[in-house]
Amino acid sequence: KRLDELSEQFCRLFIGPVSHQPPIQSVWADGELQSEVSARLNEFAACCDYESPWSDLLPDHLANELQLMGLILEKVGLEDEPERVDAAADLAASFYESHVRWAVEFTDRVATLDDGFYGRLAGITANFLRLEEHSLRRVAEN
Repeated sequence: KRLDELSEQFCRLFIGPVSHQPPIQSVWADGELQSEVSARLNEFAACCDYESPWSDLLPDHLANELQLMGLILEKVGLEDEPERVDAAADLAASFYESHVRWAVEFTDRVATLDDGFYGRLAGITANFLRLEEHSLRRVAEN
């Protein structure tokens, strides 16, 4: 029964038919699927040799963007030459600004629309993303 309730909440929040919040950046930013946002995301993905593990998700689905952000941050942590660290940090900050920042507003909205599992998860995600943004700013300042 609980799984059925979660499925219904998921559909209501993210799929529709009305007042849903799709976790897809192009829809969120431009109101349409696969806009210019998707093309820019594909450039970042190619630069990082990222291939989505989810063939059924659009490239600019939040899951793909967070996965790619994690890959970029991992690369930042592996660099040891100062110039390469700076370049990797710039890439991470640029990607966050272009493809992750929108998700803070998205997750805040989901958190206000749902007081259940997905709303709480969205609130945690929003807080995490704010911490990441703060961390990226600190790295850029140094």
